[in-house]
Amino acid sequence: MFQKAGSEREELGEFLYLYLQRRFGVENMIVEWAYNLHDACARYTHDPRVALFYAILQKEVRGAKFMCGSVCDCYMCLCGILKLCK
Repeated sequence: MFQKAGSEREELGEFLYLYLQRRFGVENMIVEWAYNLHDACARYTHDPRVALFYAILQKEVRGAKFMCGSVCDCYMCLCGILKLCK
């Protein structure tokens, strides 16, 4: 879970969806990126950072806000995963 500006919390999946929505705005692009991200996470779970990110995304890890550190950390992890996809 991540802190929103008004101290509400959101799940990583929701955060990621909103990020993709702001970035692309087009539902087809959001679905395509989400699919590719999911596929990349499944392929590269041998990397501990990717495995943790994927586990948080799949809601397999409780207390994700503590394990992830911050939205910035998750964003950096996401960027690393996306670089592996290229």
